Amino acid sequence: MTRNIAPKALAAIFATTLATTGFAQANTGLNTGVDADVEAGVSTEAPAKKGNMSAEAGASAMTYGQVIASLNNPTWDSAGLQAVSDASAVKTLRLSELKGEGAENAQSLDNALVTAESDLQALHDAIGASDVLSQKVEEEGFEADDVVAAQTEADGSITLIIDDRA
Repeated sequence: MTRNIAPKALAAIFATTLATTGFAQANTGLNTGVDADVEAGVSTEAPAKKGNMSAEAGASAMTYGQVIASLNNPTWDSAGLQAVSDASAVKTLRLSELKGEGAENAQSLDNALVTAESDLQALHDAIGASDVLSQKVEEEGFEADDVVAAQTEADGSITLIIDDRA
C-alpha cells in the first residue's frame, strides 16, 4: 500500500510544481500600472531662439544663484569679450533686476566676489580694453569695476551683470 501512495504523492507534488512553474512563467509580465500615454507637462518642442533675450527677459531668467555660480566657476573669455565689436550685441543686467532673494543672498554673493577677485580683475581689464563694452557700462552710469559677471548667450551676445547695490 505504501508503494501505491508514494507514486501518487510524488505525481501530485510533481504536477503541483509543474503547474506552479507554468503559472509563474505565464505571469512574468510586470504590470506597473503606468499608462504609456502619461503626460508630464513637459514640452518636447525646443524654444525658437534660446539665449536671444532682451535685458528684460534676462532679468526674469537670471537668478542670484546663477551669478554666484558663475563667480565660483567663471566661463567668460577675456579675448572673446575684447573682440566684441557690435554694441547691439551687448546687454546689461543689474543685480537689482535679478530674480531671487537679494537680501538673503547678499552675503553669499559678497563671499563669491572675494573668492573670484583675480578672475574679476581679468574681467574688468577685458571690459576696459574694449571700447564697446566700456561704453555700454558707462552708458548705464557704471564703471568696469562694477561688473560682477559676464555671460555669453547662445546667439553670441554678451550680458554684463552690474553690481548696483552701492
